[in-house]
Amino acid sequence: MASEAQYEILRSVYQEENDRYTELINRGKIYLTICSFFLGGLAFKLNESFASATWWAKTPYLVSAACFIASFLLIILSLGIYSHEGLCDPNEVIDNFGATPPDDDDFRDDRIADIAVATEINSAINDRRASFLSTAAYSMFSGVVFGFLGLIMIMV
Repeated sequence: MASEAQYEILRSVYQEENDRYTELINRGKIYLTICSFFLGGLAFKLNESFASATWWAKTPYLVSAACFIASFLLIILSLGIYSHEGLCDPNEVIDNFGATPPDDDDFRDDRIADIAVATEINSAINDRRASFLSTAAYSMFSGVVFGFLGLIMIMV
C-alpha cells in the first residue's frame, strides 16, 4: 500500500513532465520565430546581391538556406500534435467501482499505476520533441555561420 506522500511525489513527477511539455512548446515557438526571421533575410538578400556573385560565394549562402529549411522542418515536427497520456479516465474509473467503491488505499495504488504509465509515455514524447528542437538549434547555428560567411564572400 502506497502512502499519501508517495502518491504526491509521483504526482509531482507527472506534473514536471507536463511543465516540460509547455517549456518545449514555448521554446519551439521562439525557434520558429528566429528561423522565419533568418529565412526571410536570406530570401531578401537573394534578390539583392546573390545574382551577380560567383559560385564559390553562392555555395555558403545555399548551404545556409538548406540549414534553415532543415531547421524549419524540424521545428514543425517538434511542434506537431502528439497524443499525451492523461492520468485516468474518470468515467472509466467510476464504471470500474462496481457495487462498492474500493477503499482509499487500493484506489491510490491504482492511481499511482496510472501516473507511472502516463509519465513514461509523456516523457518519451517530450524526449522526441526535445531531440527535434536540439537538432533544429544546431542547424540554425550552422545556418547563421554559413549565412554570414556567404555574405562576407559576396561582399568580397
